[in-house]
Amino acid sequence: MLSGLTQTCYTGPSEFKVTLHAFQARDSELEKQVRAWGSDSRPASRYLAQLTKNRNWQLAVELLQTMVALGSQMDVFHFNSAIAACSAEGQWIAALCLLAGMDDGNVAKDVVSFNSAIAACSRAGSWAAAIHLLQDMRAYRIAWQGISCNSAISACAKGRQWLSALALLREMRDQQVQRDTISFNSAISACDQSLEWPAALALLDSMTMGRVERNTITFNAAISACAKCMQWQMALGLLAKMAECGVPKVPATFNSAITACEKAGEWQAALELIGQMGTVRVEANAITFSAAITACARAGHWQVALALLQEMPARRIERSTISFNAAISALEKDGQWSMAFSLLQEMVDLGLELSAVTLGASISACEKAGRWQNALALLREMAVSAIEMNTISFSASISACEKAGQWQRALALLDEMHSAAVAQDTIAFNAAISACAREGRVLSAVELMADMADVQISKSVVTFNAALSACERGGQWEAALALVQEMVLSKVRRDTVTSNSVISVFERCGYWQASLVQLERMLSESISRDTISFSAGISACERGAQWRTALALLGGMRSATALPNQITWNSATAACEKAGQWKASLELLQVISVFRAAADAISLNSALESCVRGRHWAASLRLFATREAASDAITLSLVVNACEYRCLWQRSLSLLADMTALQLRQLSVAFSTTHVSGDAQGAQKDAG
Repeated sequence: MLSGLTQTCYTGPSEFKVTLHAFQARDSELEKQVRAWGSDSRPASRYLAQLTKNRNWQLAVELLQTMVALGSQMDVFHFNSAIAACSAEGQWIAALCLLAGMDDGNVAKDVVSFNSAIAACSRAGSWAAAIHLLQDMRAYRIAWQGISCNSAISACAKGRQWLSALALLREMRDQQVQRDTISFNSAISACDQSLEWPAALALLDSMTMGRVERNTITFNAAISACAKCMQWQMALGLLAKMAECGVPKVPATFNSAITACEKAGEWQAALELIGQMGTVRVEANAITFSAAITACARAGHWQVALALLQEMPARRIERSTISFNAAISALEKDGQWSMAFSLLQEMVDLGLELSAVTLGASISACEKAGRWQNALALLREMAVSAIEMNTISFSASISACEKAGQWQRALALLDEMHSAAVAQDTIAFNAAISACAREGRVLSAVELMADMADVQISKSVVTFNAALSACERGGQWEAALALVQEMVLSKVRRDTVTSNSVISVFERCGYWQASLVQLERMLSESISRDTISFSAGISACERGAQWRTALALLGGMRSATALPNQITWNSATAACEKAGQWKASLELLQVISVFRAAADAISLNSALESCVRGRHWAASLRLFATREAASDAITLSLVVNACEYRCLWQRSLSLLADMTALQLRQLSVAFSTTHVSGDAQGAQKDAG
């Protein structure tokens, strides 16, 4: 056989180091047969032709070994037959060794020898060897043929060497070698494999100008190139061009076009293509429906995806694991965990294999729905069923625990990944850190970040933001600053979420000046400031009674295209109240109405508090009379307080009744105030 080879036969343009003389024939029966043939080469030719027909390359090579060892008469036909047998099975190294052996046996190579060897390289995707063989043909003064070049271009396509393929196509033109449909198809396929769709379309145009026939394979390769690069409109344009040119379409044509729509999220176009297939009598298959289901999944239309899955049996199309995986992925995006479980059961009933993709998508559906127990149950099912538990399934399970506040389980899963030799990645750590952040477990979050450094897993901005969220909840401003410094050293750019967390942690800790510095820093670093940024800054102003700054920030939100929310209004009103700016509070309530936002009880109470503190009883009562927000115990207590100073004891009793009707429990302050108000009114009557 070829066991005598100790190194590759082919190392350069025309350098073959191992020859057939190095082989040792080991089949005694074959040796007897060759000896029986004697000097007659015809039996060997017939035997080799039969071996080539049967694609028995090993025996063909062994026969040549034996003939060389016995000094039998050998000719070009013998070698070409053996090389062709190797070529049929893609055994390019054996083919090259045989080609090299022709020189040692003083057998002249011809164009068939080279064509077969290049074809062997093409089938194996050995593009460099194929190109070198073309160069050797020149050295042996053997003219190129179209089949020689086509095989070399095909090898370039398999090796994703589109530039080499185009160079060969140009050289064919320069050498006046006829370029045919196969030549261009192979070159377009090279562009398809290399994701070079513009080059593929340019070649398609060149075929038109060169009057080279374009067939179904031509268009399929070009559409596939467009599909891989999400050029769905180009793909549909080529589909229309096929109709204009009378080029027949096959299922693969539509499948590529549907895939283009799927990758671009154009689910409706994908469904229209399935309809067109029926019109032109092209039968849809499992690939067609799987691509369309995936298109619906990408666009979040799980109902349509399920309808397509159910339509497959009606069309007598066998549903596969891939089809179900696509449908479960559609459900996963919308957190439809119960339906995902139903499809899992249906797969079991049909005897379909559950894959890591199947269960991973189902776990993700549970994660999005907050069903952490179900997610963990599926993860255990993967272990029991010997389905490889991968990074995605673990990360989704950790994320499910994170959403449910199960931080200890999240950490346990992260440890289990390590024990199961499943690669831990940034996403898994991010989910675990977020789980700790939800419970304010600052120390655990920081320790996880240290673990990431130990196992050399890169930290993303999401990682830092999750840890900063833990600092925010735990009121750990020193740890937050340390994390920001680490971001600088790690060259991870801060984003809006980062800055918001830092502003909030300073605000929670009472460092309002530091919060405002961070808000200003966002502007200088060109970090987008959103509603949360301004709300946190205004809350800091509230703590510092910086009402002017609060109102200035409120005004600055317009230029930042950030809309105030209820928290923003409440914080700004509270800042005015704490500074005793009752007029500003009332004006702010008017501004709220201009923004067509309803002031809630918190904003109303802040304005009332500022009026009461400033002894502006009439203003507080007018504000209460014209209120749009629902009242609470604090609201009514403040108004009762105002009534006391206005000696409106009957109004106080009425408000007290309102409080009872609202089933408010915090009545002690209001009751004592009403008692004092009634005594004051009685004293006035006695004095009168």
